[in-house]
Amino acid sequence: MKKMNFKSIAYLAIVSGTLILGSCKKYLDVTSNSTVSADATFGSLNNSQMALTGVYNELAGDYGYGIRLSIYYPQWGEDFKSATGGSGTNSDDDRRSMSAFNSTPVTKPLDQVFTQMYAGVERANICIKYIPKSALYAGNGSSATTMKKLYGEALTLRALFAMELIRNWGDIPFSFVPSEDVPDLYLKNMNRDDIYNHILDDLKTAATLVPWRTDSGDPVTRMNKAFIKTLRARIALARGGYSLRTDSRKMERRSDYKTYYQIAYDECKDLMTHREQNTINPAYEDVFRSLHPLYRGADDAYHEMIFAVGAGAAANTNSQTDSKLGYANGLVIDDGASYGRSSTLNVALPTYFYEFDSIA
Repeated sequence: MKKMNFKSIAYLAIVSGTLILGSCKKYLDVTSNSTVSADATFGSLNNSQMALTGVYNELAGDYGYGIRLSIYYPQWGEDFKSATGGSGTNSDDDRRSMSAFNSTPVTKPLDQVFTQMYAGVERANICIKYIPKSALYAGNGSSATTMKKLYGEALTLRALFAMELIRNWGDIPFSFVPSEDVPDLYLKNMNRDDIYNHILDDLKTAATLVPWRTDSGDPVTRMNKAFIKTLRARIALARGGYSLRTDSRKMERRSDYKTYYQIAYDECKDLMTHREQNTINPAYEDVFRSLHPLYRGADDAYHEMIFAVGAGAAANTNSQTDSKLGYANGLVIDDGASYGRSSTLNVALPTYFYEFDSIA
């Protein structure tokens, strides 16, 4: 029986191991088809548009302007309150308890809205970081103009998310860069004035990059220069106005408030000198007719509505993409009506009702 040479075995083992390691290296270096790099995303105009659409998406749905930010959060006072209705209970963990100042650590919508707003900030931060690094952005043609417009929209979207976070939670942790660039993700609360100042500067920049409605040709679900100026005016009023301060625990406004009132005045004045873009519709009803599916195509000729969050009809989408506005805060309408069904979640209180002239 022949004996196998040990040196030959060792040599074969080394060669085999080298081949296996080489094969593994090549296999592990394969780019996943399920992910797209930042260079590939923002190196393409179409992909950049899709990335920005992802930022817009965080405005919609139940945890955005679909119902929470627009109805449940603000609606409880001397005039209106959020009705129980449907399957709601107004218990501590129910979404309707928020508008009754009855929230507790187990009230789920608090976390859900908070998380969605920060998801919007993160997506906007990614666009804001990578769009200016794109070769398309540095060019001189129409692609460069479009990329600069996308950059301006991303700045505006981040400002809108920041405004909502401050409006509902006061001083908050905030980052103006993507999470991948933050060394410590346990951020401390930032003074709201510092955030306001930053986004006011962002909006000033955005207004130079995003055109007026008539120049862009975009639908009302895309931000234009008029909306940017409107948002900047509103944020300037918040920056200059009274709010419950963390440091003093008092309702105060800063000594430089007139600076921000001037910003609001200037932006509104500029909007009023461009009434060809947006102005008041003399027929109040037409504003709402233009939104209803039965009147699609009959747009408001005066373009009173400057911006609207894009959302699908509830029957064809889900809670992450639809809107309950009109259905949740309108009059009660039974099934089968030509205008569609409505089940109001907001009711006027009798004390408010009887403040008006009595019915003869």
